[in-house]
Amino acid sequence: MAAIPASQMTYAGRAPIPRREWMWHVAALLIPLALACIQTYPVVAEITTRAPGWPGDNIAYIWLIHWLKQAVTTGASLFFDPYFYYPLGYDLSAIESTLANTAPALPVALLAGPVAAYNIVLLASFALTSYGAFLWVRALTGNNVVALTCGVASAFFPFRLAHLPGHLPQMATQWIPLCFYAVERYTRARQTRWAAGVGVMVGLNALSSWYTLVFVALALPVYVLLRAPRLLSQIVRTSAARRDLAIAVVVIAALLAPAAGPYLRAQGSDDRARSAAEIVRGSISPLEFVTLSVRHPLWGEWAAAHLPIAEKQNIVERVVMPGYPMLAAAGAGVLLSRRRRVVRALCGVACVGIFGAMGPVLVDHTGRPVQIAVPASTMNWLEQAGVLDAAGQWFGPEVAAGMRAGQGVIVPLPYALIHRLPVIASMRAVGRFAILMNFAVCGLAALGADALIRQLSARTGESRRMRQWLAVLVLCAGGLVVFEYWQKPYQAVRLTARAVDVWLAGQPFGAVLELPLDPFTQRLSVYARIEHGQPLALGLRGSFPPPVDGERQAIVERLPAPEAAQALCAWEARYVVLNTRRMIEEERTRWTEAMEAMPVAQDLGEVQGVRVYVLDGCQGVGTSR
Repeated sequence: MAAIPASQMTYAGRAPIPRREWMWHVAALLIPLALACIQTYPVVAEITTRAPGWPGDNIAYIWLIHWLKQAVTTGASLFFDPYFYYPLGYDLSAIESTLANTAPALPVALLAGPVAAYNIVLLASFALTSYGAFLWVRALTGNNVVALTCGVASAFFPFRLAHLPGHLPQMATQWIPLCFYAVERYTRARQTRWAAGVGVMVGLNALSSWYTLVFVALALPVYVLLRAPRLLSQIVRTSAARRDLAIAVVVIAALLAPAAGPYLRAQGSDDRARSAAEIVRGSISPLEFVTLSVRHPLWGEWAAAHLPIAEKQNIVERVVMPGYPMLAAAGAGVLLSRRRRVVRALCGVACVGIFGAMGPVLVDHTGRPVQIAVPASTMNWLEQAGVLDAAGQWFGPEVAAGMRAGQGVIVPLPYALIHRLPVIASMRAVGRFAILMNFAVCGLAALGADALIRQLSARTGESRRMRQWLAVLVLCAGGLVVFEYWQKPYQAVRLTARAVDVWLAGQPFGAVLELPLDPFTQRLSVYARIEHGQPLALGLRGSFPPPVDGERQAIVERLPAPEAAQALCAWEARYVVLNTRRMIEEERTRWTEAMEAMPVAQDLGEVQGVRVYVLDGCQGVGTSR
């Protein structure tokens, strides 16, 4: 099929889109960026020293950017850090390297540091998600106003804002609409460059998050088969289509090769597979798809007080609602749009997102499986027939035990058929599938808005004034959607070098142990390592923390027992930092007494709420770097 020049491309049967429309592209990038700066303030004013959220996963991704800089500048391995859990080291396949986000941050990290780089990538995700959705919706409708409105709205999905405090891979949603955009362009033009573009976008989704790779791997075939049902037969019959498919696969493989090896090797470990009970706890109940966010500045408090689902809402992993105006517009798209294949394709993607997010069994808003009560005779028959044992083998003993205790049966869902497959088996927060539903609803809403505009234009005429009024109406509707999505700003953690970090940077080489052992303090100690450069006796706890983390924390809890002090020396720990500002009085007394009871520890005093001890009684510590 002959290629169609971009300047002559028509969308949805409309006239060609004019070439000189750069202002729409700029608006799709700058409007969400400006709104994101407001949503995350004061981060933009202190971009090198603050990050949105509390001390958590944000610090882990800041450190990943820093480690990428170290790997590039020193030749160290990107996938192994020898200075966590010193002297054992840490296999970075335990966490997502998210190279599609950390690699673009590298130039900023080299110039302004990893905190600024993290913040810029985070803010850029708003602009890029908006722009990706703008291009996709523009391809579907040919309407710049609708595309701009949907693009800006998609940048502020409640799903995205819920992950703002630290889940960088879940914020980098731009590759999803760009993937659908590349597929849309290929289905229209059958050009090899767009086949390669599909491969690039699938690869970038995978390099952003293995979660997103699973999402697009399941959703794209559904989208393509429903959007272009003849494409499969063309791939079978024509060499050109087979060539394009091969090119897409080669591009995906080339992009994934650097990161896939370490991760796939780690998949062989038994501790990577999630139990069905753990997956169920992260599943979404049907009512949560229409539940208001408790963080909205206007009705958030009311929702938390009056809606039992919202009251216990996990503000990070269980915020999946696409919004009432968006749902209403999507309904109009399903009913009114003449683009029936596109409607079916988007409905298919929405189903993948919904049933994926709901997990292997139907749950309520607390994450407990919904059980349908049955007579005792039925339960006895199920027991004798081995059905409960089979459920226990497939869903785990906890689920089967719950069925026996509650005298009821669970409701299995389609995800139960795939939850044990490789890679998918390691997914815990299946509620993240809902981002597919959000984008599908956005696409359907765009079709609905376009259909309504067409009908109103047909009834009132194509006058310039009417077009202007319709454009204003669509933009106002978009403003309403963004208002519904808006959330109270999250706190911002300050990340700067402490006085103790400056001091440690000038001391002899030796591992640092920072106390207390709570997760926030340990995350802050990871950032502190960026400042002082010393190894850590503990380290970065990722999605799959190594067994050594729990073992070492249990040993530290036994201080000042001689065997615990001996273990610290074996770890070549030289410095113990008590972050007394993060300790309650009981903790402060407990750890101070523990350190003073250790004959190998020398108290160097307290500076700015941080007390430092040097383990100068250990042998073999203090070697040169």
